[in-house]
Order: sequence, then C-alpha cells, then structure tokens
Amino acid sequence: MIEPTGRGQTVDYGRLLYKRGYLFSEAEIEPPVSSWRRQPVGDYHICFDPENPFAFRQEGARWVAFLGRAVDVLHWSMDVDAIVRECLDRLSYSEDKLLDYIDHLSGRFVIIYYHGGSTKLMTDAFGTRSAFYSLQSPVMIASHCKIIAGLRCARPSERMESVKKDRMWVVPKARVYPGILTPHEGIYILTPNTLINTGERRIERFYPRRELPVGDLSEVVDEVSVMLKRQLELLRSRHNLVISLSGGIDTRTTLAAARDISQDLLFFTYGDADYLDSKHVDPSQVDDAEAARATVGLHEYARRTLGRDMLLASDIAQALDLPHVRLEDATANEEGFQEFNRVLDCSTHHRHARRLAKAYLEHLPSNALHIRSNLSGVGKAIYRRQGFGELPLTAETMAKAWKRMGHNQGVVAAFDDFVRVSEFGRILNYDPYDMFHWEHGEGTWMTFILLESDVAFDTFEVFGCRAVMEKVLSVPVEQRLTSGLHREIINRLWPALLQWPINEPPFRLQLENLRADYARLKESADGLRGERDNLRKERDRLKGRLQATAASFSYRLGSLLVQAVSRPGRNTVLLPYRLMRLCVSQFKKRKATSAGRPTSTLP
Repeated sequence: MIEPTGRGQTVDYGRLLYKRGYLFSEAEIEPPVSSWRRQPVGDYHICFDPENPFAFRQEGARWVAFLGRAVDVLHWSMDVDAIVRECLDRLSYSEDKLLDYIDHLSGRFVIIYYHGGSTKLMTDAFGTRSAFYSLQSPVMIASHCKIIAGLRCARPSERMESVKKDRMWVVPKARVYPGILTPHEGIYILTPNTLINTGERRIERFYPRRELPVGDLSEVVDEVSVMLKRQLELLRSRHNLVISLSGGIDTRTTLAAARDISQDLLFFTYGDADYLDSKHVDPSQVDDAEAARATVGLHEYARRTLGRDMLLASDIAQALDLPHVRLEDATANEEGFQEFNRVLDCSTHHRHARRLAKAYLEHLPSNALHIRSNLSGVGKAIYRRQGFGELPLTAETMAKAWKRMGHNQGVVAAFDDFVRVSEFGRILNYDPYDMFHWEHGEGTWMTFILLESDVAFDTFEVFGCRAVMEKVLSVPVEQRLTSGLHREIINRLWPALLQWPINEPPFRLQLENLRADYARLKESADGLRGERDNLRKERDRLKGRLQATAASFSYRLGSLLVQAVSRPGRNTVLLPYRLMRLCVSQFKKRKATSAGRPTSTLP
C-alpha cells in the first residue's frame, strides 16, 4: 500500500515552473527552464522536462518522436521505445496504419512524426498532454500557452477581452475559453482528434476515419471492463497509483476496475469547497441577476457536492477496507501560497483548484501517478441530458451549451472558428453532441486542471483512448443517458459498489423510504376514498327510492287516510276533496305518460 507523505517542509516553488512541459519549434530556442533536456527531431527542435519519458527513432527519411506515458492496449505494453518502434513500422506501410495504432494508445502524450514530406504533431485522444500553438514563423508548439506568449511577446487577445466583458463570464465554469481561443493573440489550443501539419501550417482532422458501429451493451461491457482492468494492472506494475474517489459514477467505475489491486493503491477524497479559487467573485458586485444566481449556485453546489463526496467516499472506503485519506483542509497551509500561485500564474492562464494542487504537493506521494476518471463522462451523453438535441449542432448552440452565451456574438464567432479549424463537420455518423463534449468540453477543460496538478504528479485516464471511447459511444444513446454502461461495468466488476447511492447524499435512502411510506398511505387513502364514494352512491340510490316512494299514489293515499284518522277534524272534512285531487293528479300523470309528455306529480 502507498502511504501519504504528510510532507510539509519548505518547498522551492520555482522548480515547479512549467512542470512536465515541453517546447517544439522550427528554430533552436533556449529552453524556458534550464533543467530541461534538448533533442533535435528532424529539422525541428524539442526541449522538455526530463520527468517526461521520451523516445525517438528514425529509419531513412521517416522518424517518430514520443513524449509522455501510454499504455498500448493492443500489445499491453508501456515501453515507449517499443511504442515508437511499432509506430515507425506501421508508418513504413502507410500513415493510416500508424493512425490506427495510435487509436489504441491510452495515456497522456505527444507524438511527432515525419512522413511524405510533412512533419505532424498530435496529442493523446483527449489532449490531456496539452498543445498550444502559433503558426507564425518560426512555428512553435508548447505544453503551456505562456511559454509561447513570452517568446513571442504576444499581445492580449482583443476577442477574449471582449468576451470577458459579458455578464456571464463571472460564472466560474465559463472561464474555460471558447473554441480554440487563448488570452494571447495568435496563440491557440489544439483540440482532440486533430493534428498540426507544421510544414503546411494548418490543422487537419484525422479522426474519425470510419463510421461508428452500433454496439451491444453486454458485449461492450465485457470488452471495456477488460481494457480498464488490464490498464490499471499494467500501470500498477510500473507506478505507485493514487486514485481520487468521490460519490460519482465515474470514479465508482474506476474503483470497480481496480478491485483486484485495490489494497496496493492509495485512494483520496477532498471535501472542502473553499479550495475553489473562483470564490473571490462577489455575487453582490455582479450587475446581472442571472449571472449572480449562477455564481452563487455553483459555489453552493460545489460545497454540498464536495462535502457529500467526503462522507460517501469515506463510508465506501471504510466498508471495503480501502487505503484512503481525506484532504479535508486544503486551505489550512497558507505558507508560501502567494509564491506558489505566482508560479502557477506563469504556467496556466486558468484558475481551477490552486489550493487543492498545493494540497496534492504537500500531502500525497510525489512519485505517484494520479488516476482520474473525468473522461468517462463523454459516454454519458451530458448535453443530451441537459436538453440539447437540435440538429445540426451550430456554433450558436455550442455557445449556449458551453455556458448560456449564445447571445454573445464574439463567443459564437469563436465557436465558428472552432468548427472551421477542427473540420468539425467531418465526424461521420458520431453524435455531434458527444464529439463536442469530447473535443471541447473535455479537450480544453481537462487541460487546465492537469496543468495545475502537474506540480505534484503526473495524471493518467484509463478512458483516455480512442479504442475505448469508440466502444463506449457505440452503445445507443438511450442506454447512455441513464449511465447504463457505467452501471453495468460496475455490476460486472464489483457489484457491491452499487449498494451506495451514486451522486446522491447519504440521506437519500431515508428520503426514498419516506416516499415509499407516503405512497403506501396514499394508496390506503385512495382505497378509503373509493369506499366513501361507494357509500355516497348507495345513499343517493336509497334517497332516490325514498323520493319515488313518497311520490307514489299508494303512499299519498295512505298518508291522507292516516292523517284523517290520527288527526280528525279539518283533515277528516277535507278528505273527500283531497282524494278527488289525488285521483285527478294520478289520471293526468297516466295520460301524460301514455302521450310521452312529462308532467308534475303534485296534486
């Protein structure tokens, strides 16, 4: 089992600058960090943090360079030299064969290769090893946007400055930039499933290359379960693994896949919403009421969600005897935070969880590999759940789905650029909302999260593989809307995990019991109400019979005779007259009945 470090010693935050980064360029440039390695690749140059595994191989004019970590799910290998050899062998046949192989690489990496007179660079399936680029001469591609901005002395992006004036920009989630924009003029982010052709200085889409088949849920569960399990087992043979555990279905799926090795891992949960750096936004200073409500709502949601995760994850870990630590006080250690924050301001232009990144650095093993579960969310049809479904998926709809900013023409224009540059129209029969979530929702948002946590350790996503995601997305959307695939994987690998509520507070079961009791009482009340209605009908029937009896000739005749005998006098004197009127009335009634006309029964 991996033990938490409990580190709290003084840290040289300067050494964290551009951690795990790289710079690829046409010209030979002094590395932004003096400790980085340099390596010529063809006519280009790359420098990188030596904590990144690197391999390079050349045969004749062809060559392949690989930077990062990956699991080859075809041959079940993590050897980067073997991966590069396989890439080069396939490239000797065709570029398509190389791309088919890369689709089976899971991990966080950058691949650069030369073939047919062109040098091309691509990231992993979800762009988690980020690539920011400037296609001006000399071409530069880097892991951190500010590396290029500093070298180019880039001006602030006027388009982004305009977007930031929108009333919805203060909502924390909206701070991931729209489309491929960055804060700097002429610098953009490379989105998943596209590559940079450096010679032609343009972006090319290379995936998908084939129609997506319709998958059978049971078969997909079998295949994906094996791929997740084997990845984790292989990673465990090479690294100390730490897995973030929450109350959600994504981490529950990863936990299920880790069942056989769970005692050799370290699980952790954070539960203090104060780590959100966006807390400095004061809703009272926001002019727009909708934006203010959204800001407050997100903070309240984060606070409740993280508190719920802490309780639920701790309950699961205790019940299953999992090695588990709680990062409850991510804000306690303020020492050096300003300096730490300055370093991260250089590394990334986005703030997500700076205090949490510092807690990682101080309390979790520095040599660990962090297993995250966010990317599995692409298989849950998130935008469809939110009510989006209009086709074709336009830039305006993207802006609305991104953060209710379809009214902002600058944001719509940014997504127009994203659609054009990424050739988004070439996604074949894939659901455009799935691909938008994949390529923009995760492909940009996850980048900034990982650039922050890189100061503590590297990260790996077992769903970060096109071969895996292709199987996931082949499941019909109706089954994915209810997380049916995830639940079936959990049920297949570790069914006991389904006894705890997913994405629900612990008291939800009590609430469900109360609702069941209410339903039973309501059913009983409905039964009593039915009996009451039947009694009312019987009462009305008897009342009708009584009224009919009271109006009959025999009853009225008997009534006159009883009155004459029981109360003689006036009743006796008037008896002949009343008898005559009763007879006339009865005669008229019979006559009217025979003629088919209603008549009064009164004398």
